[in-house]
Amino acid sequence: MAGRYDKSAAWEKLQSRMGVSPRKFPVRLAGWTVGVAAILSLLLAIPSLWNKKQEHAAVEIIAPGTFKARLTLTDGSVLYLDSDHAADPLEQRLSESGVLLSEATLDYAHGSAPLQTIDYHLLEVPRGGECKVILSDGTQVWLNSMSSLRYPARFTGPVREVILTGEAYFDVAKSETPFMVRTQNLGIRVLGTSFNLSAYDNNPAAAATLVSGSISAFAEEGKEVVVQPAQQAVFCKSNGLLTVWEVDPGLYTGWKEGQFRFQDNQLEEIM
Repeated sequence: MAGRYDKSAAWEKLQSRMGVSPRKFPVRLAGWTVGVAAILSLLLAIPSLWNKKQEHAAVEIIAPGTFKARLTLTDGSVLYLDSDHAADPLEQRLSESGVLLSEATLDYAHGSAPLQTIDYHLLEVPRGGECKVILSDGTQVWLNSMSSLRYPARFTGPVREVILTGEAYFDVAKSETPFMVRTQNLGIRVLGTSFNLSAYDNNPAAAATLVSGSISAFAEEGKEVVVQPAQQAVFCKSNGLLTVWEVDPGLYTGWKEGQFRFQDNQLEEIM
């Protein structure tokens, strides 16, 4: 490598960029001046490298999710929802199904579907998307990216039950009828409260973070714990343990406000 390095050419190039005449430096100093030339060349290149790094960093910025979802009705009809459907015939199709679409929100609480219906709808949010749905009882649900929620168009019977895959924030309307959220490994039972539930299939654990009220978290094996505000119930899939600890709820609910919040997280968890 050193044998292919032309010291004289490098030195002359540096002198030319600095506007210095070669005659001001005696030839016998060439040995150590080459080292100086290399250092100065590196310093001159730093601004260019920094600018390129900044340009690359700008491309890598990760933005919060946008309104984007797919709704599958009971008859198998599939409706694709996004920000461009504001004045689309899609709204009429949803209205006929008892659903209102306004401000990127699906609203079942003020629709015209008959109360006796037992139709189930499936709302799926792709990568990079988010969606809000108001269930027929007034419960508000924010679905995070790569999540899905299966629910009845109208709640009937002794339990208000929905099935979640992925992550969602629930603001449950108060009622004497229990509200239940089921995931593959963890279930939540409440009467009225606000909480975040993360239960992605590829995560090693499912976690329910309580913001207000009170919830009961239970595993399929029959284990059950009561969770208070600023606490989190975590079910470990590998060993079946269900534990509760104190947390800052904002770290787990910031995504609902378009924010990314981290504290003592490893890089792989952040990514």
